[in-house]
Amino acid sequence: MRVDGTVGFLAGGGEMGARMRAHDWDATPLGAPEGWPQSLRTVVRILLTTNHPMFVFWGPDHICLYNDAYRASIGPEKHPAMLGARGRDMLGEIWHIIGPQIAKVLAGEGATWHEDQRLPIIRHGGLEEVYWTYSYSPIDDDASPNGVGGVLVVCTETTGRVMTERRAKVLLEIGDLMRISTDPHQVMDVAAAALGRHLGVAGVGYGEIDAARQAVEFVRDWTDGTVSSLAGATWPLEVFGPELLAELRAGRTLRIDDLAADPRPVLQGPGLADPGLRALLAVPLIRTGHLTAILFAHEPKARRWADADASLAEDVAARTWDAVERARAEAAERESERHLRAITDAIPVPIAVVDRREVYEFVNRAAAERMRRTPEQVVGRPVREIIGDANYQVRKPYIDRALAGEGVRFDAPWTDGRGNPRFHVIQYLPRRGDGGAVDGYYLVSVDITERRAAEEHRRMLIGELNHRVKNTLASVRAIANLTLQGATSFAEARAGFEGRLQALARTHDVLTAEAWAGADLLVIATAAVEHLAGGDRFRLDGPAVRLPPRAALCFAMVLHELATNAAKYGALSVPGGRVEAAWSLEEGGTRLRFCWSERGGPKVSAPRRQGFGSLLIQRSVAYELKGQASLHFDERGFTCRIEAPLAGQP
Repeated sequence: MRVDGTVGFLAGGGEMGARMRAHDWDATPLGAPEGWPQSLRTVVRILLTTNHPMFVFWGPDHICLYNDAYRASIGPEKHPAMLGARGRDMLGEIWHIIGPQIAKVLAGEGATWHEDQRLPIIRHGGLEEVYWTYSYSPIDDDASPNGVGGVLVVCTETTGRVMTERRAKVLLEIGDLMRISTDPHQVMDVAAAALGRHLGVAGVGYGEIDAARQAVEFVRDWTDGTVSSLAGATWPLEVFGPELLAELRAGRTLRIDDLAADPRPVLQGPGLADPGLRALLAVPLIRTGHLTAILFAHEPKARRWADADASLAEDVAARTWDAVERARAEAAERESERHLRAITDAIPVPIAVVDRREVYEFVNRAAAERMRRTPEQVVGRPVREIIGDANYQVRKPYIDRALAGEGVRFDAPWTDGRGNPRFHVIQYLPRRGDGGAVDGYYLVSVDITERRAAEEHRRMLIGELNHRVKNTLASVRAIANLTLQGATSFAEARAGFEGRLQALARTHDVLTAEAWAGADLLVIATAAVEHLAGGDRFRLDGPAVRLPPRAALCFAMVLHELATNAAKYGALSVPGGRVEAAWSLEEGGTRLRFCWSERGGPKVSAPRRQGFGSLLIQRSVAYELKGQASLHFDERGFTCRIEAPLAGQP
């Protein structure tokens, strides 16, 4: 059917209908409309009679057809040249995105859906950030591979909504961060980073105007790492040229899409040939009629700045300046308090001011350190939260008395941040407002933990000293009794008694060096034998064994007896004699086995009577170590074996 000399399905359709009817289709792979498949005719008829943006890619060359509603979304770079053209030729900047999507539909894999898809296209003179929600649906054609001849695109441009939502999101993000920022530089950093990420630019800088020098000083900036930082740089205002400087002073935002192609003299001063500055967005801040600061966004390549880019940058710049001014005002207030803090911080006594809500208004450094926090971490927080519920319950009655107008003083326990108990003398003094009503209290605290610990330590030392003196005297008495009982002469008794006292003293030296926490068996053995003969006469071998103090003293006396007897009667009494002391841990390290063996000495025979040394060894091991000692008098040499439990202390 033909209408007015044309194929009927192309009737109407506004401008695009007229263009389709007038187009030389014979010069395209589609050919004359009379030969188009019925499915394509039906889709084109729907496309021309709807006010919804629709588009068709047909055939392996992706020939383009579209309606008036879609035409409104593309610029002169693509319309009307796109009609009848190959899709890849007209949409090359986004073909890497949409090409695979189209191929999937043409391959017979079904329709696809894409919501708020970013498709930056060239239109109206530059590459624009554009977003679409669209579907790709197959157009059936039995003559085509996979039974699909083309792709129907039903779409809606969502750029405005996406930009609005993103703008609201970034402004909310910046606002939230700025509300908690008290440092002006931090405010600038937050704003620059958020704006830079949102705009997708390489750098955002924040500069302040030095009116005396007529220059802009870049205080802070943010970059994505691909361009050099502008922070610390200074630009004379004259580099903008008179025309653009007048725009800035009038409060109008500058959009420079390509510095290299801009006919105006801008940023042409010495040292400004920065490869990271190709496209520039400059937002001026005017206060009290004067140019006060400039926010810069810049790119190393040409970029067409959209209205949304400029509008967002202007909002961020205004909010940033307001936040900077607020932060600086707060900084000035903090400076006025600094002198008071300097005085109170010099006092090593914790001082705090608490309001009637039981919230800290002020703490000096000593008080904050007592709480293992900084003053900033304490001020503004409730007493109960800072000191913990248990400590708060102890103090609550005194706090109530102070808030009732009574001065109170008391001793209080305190648990520090590491869980250690401490003790303070605390004084609460009521704080009265201008009308005389109590509106809080002052706190002064003196830590008496060390004083109490020193007193306790002194008592402990006295008790420990008494205990050790008694034990030592008991040991000396036992040594004296046994030595005198077994001696045949005064000289022998004196020598034996002095030797044993010296062994006891050497072990005391070892234990004192270890703060009486115990001693290593190797150290005890070395001290017992090193004074009797050269090191080549002895061999000490065994694992590390930690002995408690009483066991260490016992082993010292036993080893002294063994070494003395070896020197007087045994292997050490003749040249070439040797002694080996070896030990091991058994039963999972809970039992000690010790062996003293002598070789190369005089012929050995069992004594007719048990001497003091043998008696001391066997009784000491049994009483002090809860073990057994066995003595063997073999012709080859004397051997002593000791077995004793270690009471779980390997």
